[in-house]
Amino acid sequence: MKKFKACLLITLCTVILCAATVFTGCTEPDPYPPVEDVPGYRLVWRDEFMGNSLDESKWEFQTGIGSHPPSNAWGNAELQYYKRDNVSVSNGTLKITAKRERTDFMYRDEPFHQEFTSARIRTKGKFSQMYGRFEARISLPAGVALWPAFWMMPEPVNPEVSEHGAYGGWPRSGEIDIMEARGRITDRVAVALHYGTAPGIAGHKYSDRYHILGEGRSIQHFNIYRVDWHEDYLEWFVNGVKIFEVNSDVWFTSGATKQENPRAPFDQEFHMLLNLAIGGMFDGMRTPPPEFTSAVMEVDYVRVWQAESRL
Repeated sequence: MKKFKACLLITLCTVILCAATVFTGCTEPDPYPPVEDVPGYRLVWRDEFMGNSLDESKWEFQTGIGSHPPSNAWGNAELQYYKRDNVSVSNGTLKITAKRERTDFMYRDEPFHQEFTSARIRTKGKFSQMYGRFEARISLPAGVALWPAFWMMPEPVNPEVSEHGAYGGWPRSGEIDIMEARGRITDRVAVALHYGTAPGIAGHKYSDRYHILGEGRSIQHFNIYRVDWHEDYLEWFVNGVKIFEVNSDVWFTSGATKQENPRAPFDQEFHMLLNLAIGGMFDGMRTPPPEFTSAVMEVDYVRVWQAESRL
């Protein structure tokens, strides 16, 4: 009899619990850790890298050498071939690994190769936003010719035709560099805003700033990199400290006149990118030393807020 009563009690409790769930609209608990509120903003997108693989509902892989010829890979004469295999997720962080690894490939029916591999991912076609706060906590690798970056590009207006934003090809539609670094210089990072009329010295313009991280800090530590993008200006922050600002009276594009649109090209949606390049123009065409085997860029989280007034 006691056994029957115990079973009946368990059954009733189960029914009550299930009913409560149905009528109160209970949902699965949020798997992500809580984030401190930002006054006037609402958290609208995040990746905390909690699983064991990249969440491809949020990120897209970019592979190969881009649309440029091998001698000018990704438009910067970079030395790596981007591969999916160089991305991993474990223990709550994203890892992008650059390796000394020869990759053979064909370009216009001719054989070529790159001596290094790495990875590049972006939120294009999955998440983009105009204005707001964009932030990531990242540990960068040290080493000659390593070029890690957290940055933003305009969302294509017609992705089936081209990668161009609303005002045309780069740099007409702009570029926002939230953070990039030269791995051989471990005490500082760079931020920049790109704009102008055409590629090349005459048409490509940019505003940039180098920031020294401070005593006891290096790019190998986890640092928080952020840009706050407003209608008429952008602000850059490192570990909560403002380091740079650019106003709309500085930037311009040949895709629109200042009279037509004084905020162009930074008045359209942008998506985010993370990558670890090797070599290239950013650090004077350097190459890794012979002893280089691999290096890792590690990302703890990426988060995006939007002003409540825009929601």
